[in-house]
Amino acid sequence: MDEKQLIQKTVLGNAIHQNRERLLKVISWHEPDWLKRQMPVEDILQEVFLDAYDRLDYLNDNPDIPLIVKLRTIALQTIVDKERYYGADKRDINKEVYNNNDESKDDLFVILASAITSPSQKFLRSELVNLVRKVLNEMSPEDRDIIILRHFEQMEYDECAAIMNVTLDAAKMRYSRALKRFKELFEKISGFKP
Repeated sequence: MDEKQLIQKTVLGNAIHQNRERLLKVISWHEPDWLKRQMPVEDILQEVFLDAYDRLDYLNDNPDIPLIVKLRTIALQTIVDKERYYGADKRDINKEVYNNNDESKDDLFVILASAITSPSQKFLRSELVNLVRKVLNEMSPEDRDIIILRHFEQMEYDECAAIMNVTLDAAKMRYSRALKRFKELFEKISGFKP
């Protein structure tokens, strides 16, 4: 390995380390439970590092796109590659259910649930988490995705815009509308007005 490759590998390792928690959330959210039994989230992250190193040209192209967005893309592709490798072709996407009880995904529901409660409200956390899950299941994929990007994957607006291939203002507007729809749907389903 020459000096340039060593420097690039070190820089990439530092970038992945700095974004480790965010990448783990991305992987945890998108990796199906059946694949987690074959390859835990941490193992997928290691594969992301290897895949990213093989794609240094992609990471260095277009400096306007935030690095976390590029790493997220590589992480999602790594998951797809591992699904194919471990036999995902036997699965039927039409039979997949968004509402699973994966505890790592409950973090999103807890985050959203806590964002809409006040101290005077005495919902039990588990009931509220289930309500949030139900609301997200009933939302359009576009609305659900922007909420997941902002709240669970902790993407900034510019990162969301890059992922969705829209302008910064459009990403902000989509999020604002999705959050409004979330609150309206939450109110309708629960009978509770946040």
